Amino acid sequence: MVPPNAVRLIIRHLDSLDRAVSRRPLRKRPWQEPALTSLLCDLLDADTQDDERLDYPLADLNRDLQQQDGLLSVSFSVETHEYGPKLERWVTQADLGFVVSVTDHLIPDHSWNLAWLLQAKRLTADHNRTGTRYSESSRFGGLDSDQYKRMQRLQQQVGVPFVEFLLYCPRPAMLDQMTRQKLAHLRNSSGLATRIFDYTLGLILHEELGLAESSLTAGIFVAPLDHVPTVLGEIHFSILERFHPLSWFLASHLMAASGYVPSSKS
Repeated sequence: MVPPNAVRLIIRHLDSLDRAVSRRPLRKRPWQEPALTSLLCDLLDADTQDDERLDYPLADLNRDLQQQDGLLSVSFSVETHEYGPKLERWVTQADLGFVVSVTDHLIPDHSWNLAWLLQAKRLTADHNRTGTRYSESSRFGGLDSDQYKRMQRLQQQVGVPFVEFLLYCPRPAMLDQMTRQKLAHLRNSSGLATRIFDYTLGLILHEELGLAESSLTAGIFVAPLDHVPTVLGEIHFSILERFHPLSWFLASHLMAASGYVPSSKS
């Protein structure tokens, strides 16, 4: 199982990946979904993430996990699968598949993994007199209605909510001051403060709300099929309810699989 006090370490690691990927949409020539997805896969892979200087790499995470709770010895890893256009069109309905594995070295029977298929969507920059920028009103690319129906059918056939949207955005700290303030206001209006005593994640949430730039001010989010956002502000207003930073999405499911809390809403 995942010790509760190890969850904040996993969030910290995944948030360091978020920081690295979320810089790319702000480049002079913003990266498109395939390039962002390839970078994310590289950063989730222990063999290739060293190519990017991370604040908290996987090696540090697993070192710290093995120091948790004395006798507990747990390691964390993610296996990723990128899908080309043909395979995406006819089979997966997703750009990316990944399997999260938690290995209990003390009691191997307690090891387990979780898997998802993710369809990537990137926030589109605004174009106005001040140049290209992002705001709370920036929109996501259009939704392919035929593909959306196929995604729904695939999920219905399997019977579990394992097909989601992966949303690439810039982090609020990378945007102008007015936009940062508007997004912060939306998060503060979302009712996050009422959830700070909800199990382990609630206590971590309490800590994160006091930080100037926390894992909640993320750039990579996961959205369920039945709640596809249209603008950036919608994500921050419904954060941890409909839309989850990738780090919190995985952490909440890890906790649920360990038997600590109910699974996140989808």
